[in-house]
Amino acid sequence: MSQPEKKEYNFSINGLKISITEKNEVKAENSSGEKYNVDFQDPANGHLGYTNRKFNSGLWCMSNPLTWSNVKKTGIVDVIFTGKDKRYRVRVDIINKKFTDITNDNLEIVDFVPVTKKVTVIIPAFKAADYINSCIEGFIKQEDKIGEFEMEILVGIDSCWETLKEVSKKIYPENVKFYYFKENVGPYYIRNTLATKASNDILIFFDADDIPGSTMVKMAVDGLSKSDMVRWKFFWFNSEDQVFNGNQLQVGWLTVGVFAIHKDKFFERSGFFHWRVGADTEFHERAISKNMKIKDIHQPLFFRRSLENSLTRNKVTGHKTPMRRAYNEIVDENSKRGFFPDPGELRCVPCMRV
Repeated sequence: MSQPEKKEYNFSINGLKISITEKNEVKAENSSGEKYNVDFQDPANGHLGYTNRKFNSGLWCMSNPLTWSNVKKTGIVDVIFTGKDKRYRVRVDIINKKFTDITNDNLEIVDFVPVTKKVTVIIPAFKAADYINSCIEGFIKQEDKIGEFEMEILVGIDSCWETLKEVSKKIYPENVKFYYFKENVGPYYIRNTLATKASNDILIFFDADDIPGSTMVKMAVDGLSKSDMVRWKFFWFNSEDQVFNGNQLQVGWLTVGVFAIHKDKFFERSGFFHWRVGADTEFHERAISKNMKIKDIHQPLFFRRSLENSLTRNKVTGHKTPMRRAYNEIVDENSKRGFFPDPGELRCVPCMRV
C-alpha cells in the first residue's frame, strides 16, 4: 500500500516560494534568477530567527519555528525576501496554514538594505495633565518593531506647571523628550521651535489631548513617499473607554491640525505664523497655493477628544469669536488674491529641556 502524499501549504510571488510542511517547518525558496536575502522574523518583537545573506538561489528552511520563543505561542512568522531594490514580506500563520502578503510597496531598498524612515512627532501641551500620558503611550505602543521607521517624540509644555508635574512622575523611553516654555506662547510657536530641534526628516504634528491610532505613523510615513504633506481623518471620542474597544464613533473631517510633512518642506515655507489660533488652516492654504503635493487619507487614523475648552470651542479662540474671525478674514483675503505670503522667517522662542 502506497504511503499518503505529504502535504505542503505554499505561497508564491515572482519566483519566490514559501511552504509550511507537515512538521510545521517553514521553507523559503528562490527560483527567480535574482539575488535575495531571506529573513525569518517574529513580527511581535522584531527578533530574527534565521537569516541568510548569501544572495544566491536555493532553498532555506527554518526548522520547526513553533519551538522559537514567542512564535510558539502565536504561530506567526514573517518571511522577508530583500533584493537589491525591492522587498517582499509574507506573514505566515503556521497553525492555520495561511499566508498574507504584507509587502510595503513604499519601503525604499538600496543595495539589499531597507532605508529606515526617521520621524519626529511634535506635541504642544497646555493644561494637558489629564491626557498627555495617554497621548504619548499611543505613540510608544505603535513604534515599529520590524525596522521600517524610527521615531522621537518632542513634547513642548506651554508654561503649564500641572502638565510638567504630571510628566515628572513617570520615566519615559529615551526617545521621548520634554521642553518647557516659561511664557505661554501658544501651539504654533511651540511647533516651530521644536521643529528646529527635530533630529529626523519627517515631522508629524499632533495635539496632547488626542490619541494616535495604532497604524497612524506607518500610514503617514507611507503617504509621504510620494508627497510633500499628508493629512487624514479622525474619530471623535468623549471618554477613553471608547478608544480601541470596537465602539462605533463618529468620523471627523480631514484635519489640518494633525498632519505629516517633510521637514525641509516645512522650513521652505518658514513654518507657522505666530497666531494664537488658525495658523494650521493658513499653513495648509498656503501650502496648496505653493503647489505642494498633498496626499489625503480618507480614513480616520487617530482619536480626537471632544473638549469644551479646546481652541476651537474656547470663548476666546473658538470658531465664532472675534479673534478667530480676524484670522479667517486674512485667509479669505489671501484666497481672493490668490497669493499667500510666507512668514519672513521661522519664528521660534526660547525653551529649556526638562
